[in-house]
Amino acid sequence: MNKFRGIRAALPAAMLVIALGGCSSGGTFHGASSENFLQGARILMKADPDTRFAVMDFTDAAGSFTAYGKIIGDETFHRLASLKGIQLIERRELDTVLAEHRMEQSGLVYSAAREKLGFILSVNILVTGSYAFEGDGIRVNGRYIDVWTGEIRSTFAYYLKTGRKKTGAVTRLEEEPESCEPWEKKIEPFMRDLRTPVKVERAAEAAVKIPFTMKCRHIHRGIMGTFARGGHYPERYVRFLSGTAAAIRDPEEVERKSSIFYYFQSDKIIDEREWNAGLLAMKNANERTVRRVVYFMLNRGEPQDEALLKKRIDILMGLAGAGAFGKPVPLSAGRMFLAILRMGPPNETTRLMRLYLLDHYAKGLPKERKYLSYILTYSEKSLISEKDKPSRLRFYDHIGGLFAVTDPEDKNDLALQLIRFTGEIHYRHGKDDEKELAAFSVKLAPWFCHAATQVRRDYRLRSAVGVLEKYNIRCDP
Repeated sequence: MNKFRGIRAALPAAMLVIALGGCSSGGTFHGASSENFLQGARILMKADPDTRFAVMDFTDAAGSFTAYGKIIGDETFHRLASLKGIQLIERRELDTVLAEHRMEQSGLVYSAAREKLGFILSVNILVTGSYAFEGDGIRVNGRYIDVWTGEIRSTFAYYLKTGRKKTGAVTRLEEEPESCEPWEKKIEPFMRDLRTPVKVERAAEAAVKIPFTMKCRHIHRGIMGTFARGGHYPERYVRFLSGTAAAIRDPEEVERKSSIFYYFQSDKIIDEREWNAGLLAMKNANERTVRRVVYFMLNRGEPQDEALLKKRIDILMGLAGAGAFGKPVPLSAGRMFLAILRMGPPNETTRLMRLYLLDHYAKGLPKERKYLSYILTYSEKSLISEKDKPSRLRFYDHIGGLFAVTDPEDKNDLALQLIRFTGEIHYRHGKDDEKELAAFSVKLAPWFCHAATQVRRDYRLRSAVGVLEKYNIRCDP
């Protein structure tokens, strides 16, 4: 069975807003009842069964489109999708059409733009609205707008509230059962035979009733392992796991989150639901746990869509810069940079990630020892086996640029690392990159010259003399 790919919000640019405290469909929020929320859509469908809906991004109270509004649109889409018989335009398709026709969502308030979209997608109703923060949650006010007349056909409202009440996954996580044996006996018959979709769904239905506590975590590890071996990713169970990961409040608890995202990544695909779950799970996580989750969310360096990978790196860096990840101390954008830089085997995907980070984010990092040291270390890991010369030259250019604007004073350990890096890369690629490595070494002459003056403090720095002599570099007296 393939991983569930049904109707879902899939705007690739949508950034899950961690500040919501849980806005996925995984059960971390409570809101208005489904009946009240869906009544307007139900009435419109009854009047015309062929009605087609398109869910837009929502705006803030000032009418601005923000990352928050994207995830509110996603949540609204998920809720509407539960209405039997509804015809929804997938959010990815909507985004593609808007881009192809150079249309902005803000322009759809005008009749000409609305009608154009209506013709292209055969849409009758636009679902849009706004949101406002209230206490520990968010109030969402929505409207069903007729594409052709601009008339507001109906309205709705719901409230997204953080899961501070002990309901659903939170209760099952916090209350350890006396024994897990009864749950093991209940699930075992369902997991014996998963040969049909119906049997997989029955197993998933039984699995979500088992508390995913620390005491019973081995049961879910077994369930996830069995599902993964058969290529089964039932939507009901994925939703349960997403809610569970978000509901774990201990920042130091890494085991359950790691096992959940290991399962999500086991088919070498991280879909939008799993991606959003990962973003939410990193809100209440220390740096070690965040690094583990990021490792799986970026697909462990497995080959993947390049544009999507870059977009996801941008999302991670942007949210880290906004202080959205990490407890008790928020994870900085610099620490997220290092988390992404250090992951993955030395393959083309990892090289792509590292060069993308260097291209777009390295210049904004503090010129501190730890950042420069990490960049040297993991650039070297990629360069040792890198066969693509243009990629090697990009690494040289970035490293040379970063070190050239950094004062080597009081950084003898970093100078030694740079000398060894230069020697290793010359050994590996000296014949093919002789001219470029010569320019690289001359650019970093201040570092090698400084190292040569520090031999009495650290005799290992005398190896800088070899670099100076090889490239005929003269140091100022």
